[in-house]
This record gives sequence, structure tokens and C-alpha cells, in this order.
Amino acid sequence: LEAFARQRTALVQYEDRHGVVTQREIELHFLYYNLPVWYALAWDLLRDDIRSFRIDRIRDVLVLPTKFRLRPPDPFFAAGEATARAI
Repeated sequence: LEAFARQRTALVQYEDRHGVVTQREIELHFLYYNLPVWYALAWDLLRDDIRSFRIDRIRDVLVLPTKFRLRPPDPFFAAGEATARAI
């Protein structure tokens, strides 16, 4: 929440659906709820692309001092699930 609210990059340990844990540096742009799971829609600096992360699969978070600027929202909306809506 701190990384999202303060526009700071975050270093996360993320476990994918196969149980593989990776370390990612991300810019959190959107949070959305798709019953029954919360997601972070983020710019993944390792992949240089938009990725979604299930909040319940994030194992650890370190908020970094690096600030980021919000990127244009349309690519994020296109990458999100069809049921996700801006609030």
C-alpha cells in the first residue's frame, strides 16, 4: 500500500501458480478486486512490460526509495481483466 500510495518502486518476492518464486522490481499502478482475489497491476521493470500480480502470492515486499511517474492508463486497462473497472 505504501509503494502504491507514494509512487515508489517495490521489490517483491512473487510466487507464481506453479510455486516458482521470483524477485521482481515493480511500479504499482492499479489495484483491483476480482472476486475473490485482489490484484496489483504493475509495470514490471525486469520484463519491461505490464504484469498482474495476485496479492495473495506476493511473499515479501520491500518499498524502495526510487519514485516513479504514472504511465498512461490505457495500456493497463487493456492488460487487465475485462471485468476490472476504474473507480
